[in-house]
Amino acid sequence: MFAPQFAVSEIVKKVASLDSARSLALIEELSLSGWELSSALRAHVRGSSGRGEWTRVIDELHEFETRRGSIGGAGSLQAATQNMIAAEWMRSDFDQGIHWFTREIERDFSNPADVENVANTLALLPVAERSRVIDWFERGQGQEGWMERVIVTYGSELTNPPFDGSMERLITLIPTEEDRFQFVTALIGSADPSARVSLKHPAGSLNRLLDAARLTEEREGLLRMLVEKGSGSPPSVR
Repeated sequence: MFAPQFAVSEIVKKVASLDSARSLALIEELSLSGWELSSALRAHVRGSSGRGEWTRVIDELHEFETRRGSIGGAGSLQAATQNMIAAEWMRSDFDQGIHWFTREIERDFSNPADVENVANTLALLPVAERSRVIDWFERGQGQEGWMERVIVTYGSELTNPPFDGSMERLITLIPTEEDRFQFVTALIGSADPSARVSLKHPAGSLNRLLDAARLTEEREGLLRMLVEKGSGSPPSVR
């Protein structure tokens, strides 16, 4: 009888930290499939991350998927496997990981699926890594049109974030007012002046975000009114 999946994953992770090839052999021996296989591969990638041999990890996973007949399009790794690798690589070396994920993997950034894939993977990084993501956005801003689409999609994924200064930096990078308006609206919870608003974030943080959002006076006033309403503060006397 197999050990519980969390125990299998811990074993795989430990083995991968010592010998990534042996870790993949163990996964094959267990004949895992479905979510159990996904969990084991995620553990394998996490275990391998400490060794820093990412080219080797990629090559071994490519061979693993080829043997199983599950290789992705054009002979590349499956998208889920690419995402697992990128998420761990960017934690240990953001610059190298994001370069591989956006440059070395063949992508079509006119395709919304590719944009969403990159943005969603970035949004899953720990909050402590967010400033590195914003740094990368700032370096690439204005150079390529696809970067703006990644920024907008990334922002839409952060509807329940802890607040720090990177949120204000992010909104200044969102190119259109409509997208900035939608970003702040999602964090407030509504743009309906008659709605009952229960804020999930501090009113002060939301107001600082509005300071940076560069909205029209009408839109800014509406959202500030909703922030005030949701915070339970009495209406301001004008």
